[in-house]
Amino acid sequence: SLRKRYEAKSTKMMQLMDRYFPQVPYVLDESGLQIWLQLPVTCVSKELIAIARKHSIFVQEQPLQRIALSFAAISLNDLPYVMETLASLWLPMISNN
Repeated sequence: SLRKRYEAKSTKMMQLMDRYFPQVPYVLDESGLQIWLQLPVTCVSKELIAIARKHSIFVQEQPLQRIALSFAAISLNDLPYVMETLASLWLPMISNN
């Protein structure tokens, strides 16, 4: 069912967040279809978003230094690649702040 599919995706996303972004706090949105990353105050979310878009990964800026990662349209098999890519792009910028 659709609900079980999204539940599997949200579980996988949280595992990937713990693996690739262990120092970044996050919250699973109540919809269960996106995760909100809480960025350090010194991070510029617009820069992170622009870098992700250059690699065809679309994320949304949220208020209060957050970025929303929606995974509803990403296949379960593609989630590890997407999160590994984001980590390689973002972690140097997040860590240096």
